[in-house]
Amino acid sequence: MRKRLQHIYQKNLLRVQTVLLETLDFVLYWLTPKLRLYREANRKAPLILFLGDSLQARIPRMARYLRREGSFDAELLVKAGKDFKVFDTQTFSRVLTYRSRWHLRRILAGTHPDDVHIIHAFTLPSYQIKDAIDYTDIPVVMDVQDMHVSYFGLQSPKLYMRIDMPMEAYAIRHSAGIVSQSIELTNACRVYGIEQRPPTLIFPVYCDDEQILIPPEKQQSGEIHVAYAGSIAGSFQDDQHFGSMKLFWLIQAFASQGIHFHIYPSPTMRFGELILAEYREWDAKEPFFHLHKSVPQQQLAEELSQYHYGLLPFFLEDTGRSANKLGLGSSQKLYNYIEVGLPVIISQDLAFQSWMARRYGAGIEVSKADFSDIRRKLEEVDYAERRAHLLAQRDKITLGKNIPRLVKFYQELRSISQNSY
Repeated sequence: MRKRLQHIYQKNLLRVQTVLLETLDFVLYWLTPKLRLYREANRKAPLILFLGDSLQARIPRMARYLRREGSFDAELLVKAGKDFKVFDTQTFSRVLTYRSRWHLRRILAGTHPDDVHIIHAFTLPSYQIKDAIDYTDIPVVMDVQDMHVSYFGLQSPKLYMRIDMPMEAYAIRHSAGIVSQSIELTNACRVYGIEQRPPTLIFPVYCDDEQILIPPEKQQSGEIHVAYAGSIAGSFQDDQHFGSMKLFWLIQAFASQGIHFHIYPSPTMRFGELILAEYREWDAKEPFFHLHKSVPQQQLAEELSQYHYGLLPFFLEDTGRSANKLGLGSSQKLYNYIEVGLPVIISQDLAFQSWMARRYGAGIEVSKADFSDIRRKLEEVDYAERRAHLLAQRDKITLGKNIPRLVKFYQELRSISQNSY
């Protein structure tokens, strides 16, 4: 109960702070000049401005390869106070922040097509994409990895999702182009009744060439080590939204079969200390469970390469999220595992990711019931064969190999935009 009350207090404190900042910046928007932040006289390459609310790991990776390819420069404009510094923001030539939606509009209104070639705006949420479309004359690319309409449909029990979904639909309809990390977009267009969407590039998260390792041979000691890297949830959070991320049952299932379970929690979890306190209690009493400190993306590969398997354990029966959300979406962690040569134990409910894992990452598809006897199932796996398959296939899904497709997409959209002026 105490953790639940702390959780409620922290959420409401954030809401109050947000309202105060929005009010201040509303006044500044109407009474002060617009901000022109992107005028760069000595810039050697056209600028791609990455814009979003909470920075996601795939974005700095994309920016690094874009700048290396040489056709574009890349800068980041992101919401202040969202822990974006845990990512490799050095890959951008400059990082700027905005405080509130009205502060963002003040920046966008002062941004000119001569200064910014393309705005690459990433979800969630979608308000910054809509505002970039409405407040600039710059082509806006909508980058889709998560979509609010996927979680519970149009009648979401979450007010913030219902507020965002009209903007999400607007962004799909009016963006110059869409970069889709999975097949989630197809369902969104169906639900929103969008028959003609903008030009779309299917561009999965992909592996980072710099993080690809040849993993050491695992000793035949009889021990099995399974690793999970990503967000987790606490017992005080609601099951409807967070149930599948409550991994206490997995700690028990693995421990009962003598399997070591390692969790590397996401460094960007909201209310992280409240959540981690519960997992630390399990770590203190269960010798087969190991809670590790969060590590940056640049260090994660070295950590994960120690283990035998990666894990994606999200099941429909544990959550109120729809089959569309689990089945059609994508995540960074799958590619983190593939980068370091870990075969992936993956839920059968994650249909798109399971297909990617089985094709490129030696995926082992499981039901939740399989975890009652997971050690036997893993011992039946020809580990050497799975590992060899993964190492042979993963070079096909690297950023270095695929970034020219994104460059070409930008160039085509800019050309279309200029011809429409």
